[in-house]
Amino acid sequence: MIRFLSRAVIEAFKTYAAGLLEVNTVYVVTGGDDMIVHVSVPSVDYLHGFLMDKFTERREVVGFRTSVIYQHTHNQVLAPLTP
Repeated sequence: MIRFLSRAVIEAFKTYAAGLLEVNTVYVVTGGDDMIVHVSVPSVDYLHGFLMDKFTERREVVGFRTSVIYQHTHNQVLAPLTP
């Protein structure tokens, strides 16, 4: 969770996170979470260290939660959405 929400705070954190080597993508979202930060790390222990070292040092980060992706599938190209 990011506080205090403002365009400047969101943009600053988004820029910071996107510059980290482990970060693949940063999404700004609605709902209970402010952002989703998709990272690639070699282990759960590394993930823990990454969060402790990179996110808790930021004043605007007041909390976070994690999910581990076991598998994923995606389409490379979207088909046109015509009626």
